[in-house]
Amino acid sequence: MKGTVNSGIPRRYRRGIIACLVAGLLASAGLVLASAFHEPAVATAQAGGDGVPYRLHGGIRYSHASPDPVRNELDVYQPRRSTGSMPVVVWVHGGGWYQGGKRASVAEKARRFTRERNVFVAVNYRLSPDYRGSSEFTPGRVMFPDHPADVASAIAWVSRNISRFGGDPRRIVLMGHSAGAQIVSLIGTDPRYLRSRGVDPAVIRGVISLDAYGLDLPFLADPSVRALSDSHRGMYWNAFGAPWEAGSETRWRRASAINFADRRDPPFLLVVSSDSAWRIREAKDMSLALGQDPARASLPVRFDHRQINLSFGMRNEGSPQTARALAFARAVTEPGLIPRVRLSKVRQRYRANARSRVAAVRLIARSKPQGAPLACRVDRQPIHDCSGRRIYRLRPGKHVLAVTATDFTGRSRDRTVRRFIVVPPRR
Repeated sequence: MKGTVNSGIPRRYRRGIIACLVAGLLASAGLVLASAFHEPAVATAQAGGDGVPYRLHGGIRYSHASPDPVRNELDVYQPRRSTGSMPVVVWVHGGGWYQGGKRASVAEKARRFTRERNVFVAVNYRLSPDYRGSSEFTPGRVMFPDHPADVASAIAWVSRNISRFGGDPRRIVLMGHSAGAQIVSLIGTDPRYLRSRGVDPAVIRGVISLDAYGLDLPFLADPSVRALSDSHRGMYWNAFGAPWEAGSETRWRRASAINFADRRDPPFLLVVSSDSAWRIREAKDMSLALGQDPARASLPVRFDHRQINLSFGMRNEGSPQTARALAFARAVTEPGLIPRVRLSKVRQRYRANARSRVAAVRLIARSKPQGAPLACRVDRQPIHDCSGRRIYRLRPGKHVLAVTATDFTGRSRDRTVRRFIVVPPRR
């Protein structure tokens, strides 16, 4: 192996590159799964046979950025039972940014979302070269920001054309797995990709991230951080720049969705494999940056990275991920599901009891629609759940009651504040 590494690569990085070569040789020997990343032909039944809930409009060219037209194509799965203007789910495949295709493991995903009256769009994008078995990273190769740039162009096509297929261009949910999850997460948090193509970022109502690889690129690509094996690190260097390449650290930062995430972004559902401590931690950090409750925004599942993708949409998949994703898509695209606080029985003035010297302040807190979690805080007391009937025993003085409704995504949506006074008992 000694003579295979490019002499222009600094000595301290050669061990990592050699590990990449070994991984590539193993992959070519069949020890690394590749079947899930092919671009298979669409089966007859999938294209609209009996019992299939969609009509497939395949091979639509959305851009000419790639000399290979297939890489800038998308497929539209239109529900057979169209009901007015329907939400749109845009699917972005994974594959380490160097392999994969829009028709790999997509049939069940399209089936489940179209049955729920969503137009489903599967997108191809330019891929970086296959780095496995190579002695160097090719200068001028396809790399970041080419991948999200292509997907943003596909979303621009969707915003202009999807109404012809029954879709609502103002209600789009992005979904991706692995590298695709990194891409949709970045587009969902950095509005420049869509604005540069004349698309209002507000049309993105939510993002479903299936075991994202790369929400925090500097952590993964930096050779001094030992989160991953050298072979995995080569995948990041191929797609985002190796440490010895000019501008690589800047690209790592610009590609990291967590650097752009805040409460102004659309809500996220982050599915992560429970066998990866660092991805669970990354999903929690991402949830907090977005202003969401990690207990609702992130969903650890007992699948490995590959199983999350292959099982999504299947019946009896053994995981709640599909049901949660479908409910999430509905919650973020249906305006009537945004919860509002409804308070009753709250007065402006109460009188303290002569014996106990406190007043019994009764209230009824509900949400519309029903079932949204409600959190209350009286003065500076701890925040607590307060759905239904509550009684607070308060001393004389001025008091403030704040009630917040939290939606399905774990983000606070509505807040109602009531001010009242408790006066001393009569003498």
